Amino acid sequence: MPSNSSKNLSNKIRTKMGAIDLSAHGVGTNAIRIIYDNDLETPPTGENSKWINFTVLDGISQQADIGAGENNTRFRTPGIAQAAIHVPLRKGDALAREIADSIMDDFRSVTV
Repeated sequence: MPSNSSKNLSNKIRTKMGAIDLSAHGVGTNAIRIIYDNDLETPPTGENSKWINFTVLDGISQQADIGAGENNTRFRTPGIAQAAIHVPLRKGDALAREIADSIMDDFRSVTV
């Protein structure tokens, strides 16, 4: 399978998401679950549950350059990595916004 296939790119992005350290926000890596599309996991329930629903949406590929030689043409495929952050109810959105800032800092200007 080509390294730039949709499946491989999505897996790289998911791996990057799983490696983000959220412990600075009082959310240890074991305390918050990341659930990806089509996971068989059920979101946690309970008054203090925290979790992230992470989705990778592919964009339309465009030729980036012609390249030198056969099969060296490069393509650019912009996309969206969406993290829906769920924190305990009735406790405000400050924690969710801090988590979102951490995720954005780690993904901003990233090329996969």
